[in-house]
Amino acid sequence: MSARSHSPDLSHLGRSRGNGLGEVREQLKSTRPSHVRDFKVLAGGPTRETESDLFRLHREGLEAQRAGRFQVHITHEKVEPPDEDGPRWTGDKIDKVALARQNFMDEARPFWRYDALFMVDSDVIIGPGVLKRMWQVDAPVVYGVFWTQWPGFDAELPQVWDTHPYGYYTDLLKDLVESRDEIREHPVFGGGACTLIRGRGFDSHYHPLMEGLRLADGMLKGEDRTYCLGLEARLVPQVAVTGLPIRHLYIESQQTPAALEEARTFTGLEKP
Repeated sequence: MSARSHSPDLSHLGRSRGNGLGEVREQLKSTRPSHVRDFKVLAGGPTRETESDLFRLHREGLEAQRAGRFQVHITHEKVEPPDEDGPRWTGDKIDKVALARQNFMDEARPFWRYDALFMVDSDVIIGPGVLKRMWQVDAPVVYGVFWTQWPGFDAELPQVWDTHPYGYYTDLLKDLVESRDEIREHPVFGGGACTLIRGRGFDSHYHPLMEGLRLADGMLKGEDRTYCLGLEARLVPQVAVTGLPIRHLYIESQQTPAALEEARTFTGLEKP
């Protein structure tokens, strides 16, 4: 994939280069002794509700990451946008979600408490091993890729990009499509909804929103753009991983009992 002229140097992926992940990589080696400490991860994110079958399946996916050396503490912050907004992403609604995401960032930031933040939207279902595979990527910010047919688009597309607010300047989309069912790592310039944040990934923020983006139209208002542009400005690498068992149940028609069962099967979650 060709990179844009202002892109950060990602040639260091796969080896340590001052991004605070050298210890992580060393601890993942099977040759290390069994007494190496566990990784403490704060997992969860904003949610509209906590009572539905969808949310319970989402939480099961997070609980399934508690394996091996991962101590996963799961928590969610309830966000209730004004009902009169309907499905539209208004400035007030975006600001509430941005603040909730920032609260998770601030809670996970004291590194003596947690090694990482794993922010997963409540309509995203992940299977066993997703966190472990994302952890193996030598980058401060890692996205687990899923595919969604967004409103206004004819085909399913990934939730990562290399042109803001959401687009593809290089061959990234072609590469993502070709590796949709393969576990492969791709340098990107933005993403969200299934995000692992470590080290320098905490140098950016979700809230307050960038004032120039708050006043913009369309997706530039989104809190993910404030965070991802902050990363890019600081030359913090972002990497997306395809081929992982992740399902996004975006709208109500995708949240039926049959759809939930299909998501459980696809992600490999065991029935309770």
